[in-house]
Amino acid sequence: ESSTGEANTTLIRRILQLLSQISHWNIYYIPRAENQKADKLAQMADSGSQDLRMFGRLPFGELGQLA
Repeated sequence: ESSTGEANTTLIRRILQLLSQISHWNIYYIPRAENQKADKLAQMADSGSQDLRMFGRLPFGELGQLA
């Protein structure tokens, strides 16, 4: 498996681990056009950007800078 594939597998495992600690959660589909900040984050991750960081808590203030 490539290093990108390994990173994706590790990320998925970490997401599942975090979700298992929450008693109730939902996943919703939101079109890209309606959620441009999340789309920007996805583009940064896909491009291997060094600007992408993982946080234990959502840094709401920093999300405003993505526009």
